[in-house]
Amino acid sequence: MFQVLAIGNLGGDAVVKGEAGREFVTFRIAHNERWKDSQNVEHNVTQWLDCVMDGRPRVLDLLKAGQLVCVQGSASLRIFDSAKDHCKKAGIQVNVRSLELLGGSNDVVPARLYDAGGQVIEVQKHYYAGHAGEILTSSRGQKFACDDNGWVFPFEQVPNEVKDGAA
Repeated sequence: MFQVLAIGNLGGDAVVKGEAGREFVTFRIAHNERWKDSQNVEHNVTQWLDCVMDGRPRVLDLLKAGQLVCVQGSASLRIFDSAKDHCKKAGIQVNVRSLELLGGSNDVVPARLYDAGGQVIEVQKHYYAGHAGEILTSSRGQKFACDDNGWVFPFEQVPNEVKDGAA
C-alpha cells in the first residue's frame, strides 16, 4: 500500500456522490511547481491528485475551489480513457483518511476570535479553537460557533442543535 501526504489547493468545490448506498465526497487538489532553467526560461508544472473521502465531512461547506488542504491516505493508480484527448491517461487517486484545512488569505474563519468576555481565542489551523459549545465573535462583529469538539464554523452554517446548545 502506498501512503500519501499531500498539500494543495482544491481545483473546484467538493462534490457529494453516492454508489451502492454508500456516500462519499470527491475533489481534486493541485500543486504548482515553478522554476527557471539554466537559460532563464520559466517553467510551470501543475500536478493533480484525485481525492475520494468516505462519508460527508463536517467541513464539506468549506471545501471550495482554492481552499488549501492537507490530505493523507492511501494512493492507487487510475487508468482511464480521455474523451478530450482521445487516448489513455493515468492519474493518482488518494483514498483520504485524514483531511486538514490549512490557512489562506481568504479563510472563512479568522485566526483570532473573541469570547463573550472579550478574551482573545486563537483559532488553531484556522478552524479549531477547543472552546466547545461557545459563540465567538470576530473583530468585525461576525458570529462563529464551536461544536462539541471545539471546531469553529460560521454561525449561519452551524446545525441548529449546536446553536441551541451554545446560546
